[in-house]
Amino acid sequence: MNKNFKIFILIFSLFNGGVTFADNSNSKETFQNQKSEEIVKSIVSQIEQNNPSLKALRSQIDAEKIENKTGITMTDPEVEFNYLWGKPALIGNRKDFSVKQSFDFPTTYFIKGNIADKQNIAAELKYKASKIDLVLQAKQAIIDLSYYNSLYSILKSREDDAKTLADLYSKSFEKGEANIIEKNKAELNYVNIKALLANAEADREAVVSKLTTLNGGVDINLNSIDGGSEKEIGDLQLLDYNDNLLGNSFEEWYDGCVERNPMLEYVKQQIEISEKEVKLSKHERMPKLSAGYMSESVVGETFQGISVGVSIPLWENKNKTKLAKAKLIAQKDNEVNSKVEFYSQLKTLYSKTKSLSKIAADYKTSIVSLDNTILLRKALDAGKISLLEYIQEQNLYYDMVNSYLDSQKNYANSVAEMESF
Repeated sequence: MNKNFKIFILIFSLFNGGVTFADNSNSKETFQNQKSEEIVKSIVSQIEQNNPSLKALRSQIDAEKIENKTGITMTDPEVEFNYLWGKPALIGNRKDFSVKQSFDFPTTYFIKGNIADKQNIAAELKYKASKIDLVLQAKQAIIDLSYYNSLYSILKSREDDAKTLADLYSKSFEKGEANIIEKNKAELNYVNIKALLANAEADREAVVSKLTTLNGGVDINLNSIDGGSEKEIGDLQLLDYNDNLLGNSFEEWYDGCVERNPMLEYVKQQIEISEKEVKLSKHERMPKLSAGYMSESVVGETFQGISVGVSIPLWENKNKTKLAKAKLIAQKDNEVNSKVEFYSQLKTLYSKTKSLSKIAADYKTSIVSLDNTILLRKALDAGKISLLEYIQEQNLYYDMVNSYLDSQKNYANSVAEMESF
């Protein structure tokens, strides 16, 4: 079986059993949701492992962490040896030997180590944020695939019905029981639905291609899912999203998001790094020290002992503290702006998701209660309505079905975005 087609089967429907729109029992829904979660987790896990962008970022972060720990120790010691020829020869030759170690004010190295540790934490937070974004992309692609699977199933059923009608009216026209206008209407209806079906299939293939791209060009492998035969798995639906995330007040949900969000934590880390850099700049203005051993040998005489030195901090670190303080102010302003934007983004998302939830629920109720497709066909066969009336009523109903699917897809994508926070 083609792997891409297998994905279509395994991820058949997000929308309560596809085209039936009938309510399932609680036990069946629970089973389906559990299996659906396994499918989503399996796909997301593979993408996390195989995504080339995430792999490249992981390597980049690892290199960045090494770089952060580089250059924060003392400079290398200096060893010096001098051999000087004396002139005239009677005074002999001179030999000098020295070992010297230069170092900053001792607390400087401790502060540099703290800065490096916080920079490494910030680097991991960047990676975590990118990983969350990738997972969201994967989940929304799965939701889109489920949408197109459901749409394809509906259109396939409509195509079969339209083809039956077109064949029926073609035969009736040959027998003189239908006129050319009715025959053409039936044919046009069939051609139109067939085109819609082809478009849905193309869109579905595009989403599968996107999932494959996210997975590093490797086909999604669903053989690792435990439990159930292929047929049972093929009957599964994706997550039946509910209002669990909307059960809490916005403020409660927002407070939880603030605690978990890696980018807000990243901004906080940047402030802490800037504060440490201000402290470091002040310590770097302290005198640099040096200490060592030195010996000097000439004919019949040897001098040896220790050497110490101190730098006079006049120009080298000028304006460094001023610069560090300016960066700290900028980071604090950035934190304020980030929190305002974050609150606004989540408030908008929460309100949108709540509205989409109600829209989807209303459509579902209408879809179940207003399904006249069987009655319409019986009325057409009995001659109580014309073909034009039948097509118009069918299109009216399926326009609502499409709107229902759109609302479910939009709601599911919005929930997935909420979960990413």
